Amino acid sequence: PASLAEIAVQVPGVSENGQGGLFQVVSVRGISRQRVLNLVAGSRMTSERRAGTSTSWFDAELMGEVDVVRGPASTYYGSGALGGAIELYPRRFDRLEVRLGYRDQGDHHNETVAWGNGRLSMALAHRKTGDTEAADGSERFDRYDQWSGSFRADWGEGRYDQRLLLLPGYTEDIGKPNTDFPERTTLYPDERHLLTRYSISKGESWRAAAFLHPHELTTRVDEGAATEIVDNETFDLGALFEAAPFRSAKRNLDGRVGVDYFGRRGVDAVERSFVDGTLVETVSPLDDARQDEVAAYSVVNGRWSRLSAEAGARLTWVEQQNADLPSEDETAVSGFAGLGADLGSGLQLTASLGTGLRVPSLSELFFTGTTGRGQVIGNPNLDSERAWNG
Repeated sequence: PASLAEIAVQVPGVSENGQGGLFQVVSVRGISRQRVLNLVAGSRMTSERRAGTSTSWFDAELMGEVDVVRGPASTYYGSGALGGAIELYPRRFDRLEVRLGYRDQGDHHNETVAWGNGRLSMALAHRKTGDTEAADGSERFDRYDQWSGSFRADWGEGRYDQRLLLLPGYTEDIGKPNTDFPERTTLYPDERHLLTRYSISKGESWRAAAFLHPHELTTRVDEGAATEIVDNETFDLGALFEAAPFRSAKRNLDGRVGVDYFGRRGVDAVERSFVDGTLVETVSPLDDARQDEVAAYSVVNGRWSRLSAEAGARLTWVEQQNADLPSEDETAVSGFAGLGADLGSGLQLTASLGTGLRVPSLSELFFTGTTGRGQVIGNPNLDSERAWNG
């Protein structure tokens, strides 16, 4: 597969949604866009694109496992996991590998070189494609040229297991295939990412992690003599601490409590308008916007003979602000509970009830301007979304 979307759609209940190309997003049980949370090694991904987050900047050749959670999962993952969550884990290489690939359609080619020795793992991947053709022979405008890499170091095995991840990504000349092409052309000239994550754990007793993720995206829309260029940039960061204070093998109980933080700083969107190549207007709908999300959660599960049970709850506080506008804050609770019974002969009966939570993104609240999908108007009065799953 060339992308995360091509991998995820192999899971029942997951399907492609919206535009194709590199920025293809998916729906989980019919829910998509910002309502499906994307994570890389436990780090939450964000995007100012209204279509949703695609995690397209990380090459599929560098991916290890991909987990798909179907249904509300806010208790585990936080705001945004309204319809589910998709989490990918970078692959750890343990020897020298060189891979080459080619597809005739679009003259698509990819090259990967990787090396590892158990404690260190590093890789570099390049992937490039031209425009492909639709079934009717029309041009799809889905070109791109991408470089991505991974560096992983593991040490301290035994008492304290530690891990450092560095995941850079750069993509340019990303075309958007849609029915408006070529009358209205949407191009993403460049996308840049650098994810840094450090984690430490002591067996099953506790774990802690922190990550930093600056990223940028430029969008260009051409329609007739008019050109709109929007530059987005943000600095995301997060941290967590989780412990298992009441784990009991004798009673078959596993209880965990934790706190986590997710923040966004310096979220900017600058739109420049051109007519026949002449700059006519510059606006900044997102000006040093920020977001802080703090949560505390607890999860308990147990198994007795043929019965199993689990339950969890999360208390979340979120504050968002843009420029000199008044800040918006909210406190919310989400949770889940489930029961299972082993009926024998390979049969199992389960019942569950869960809630999902999604706080509107900074763009949905404050951004008014041009996107790849057209003109949008932000609404600071948007309420959070909730979902129930049973």
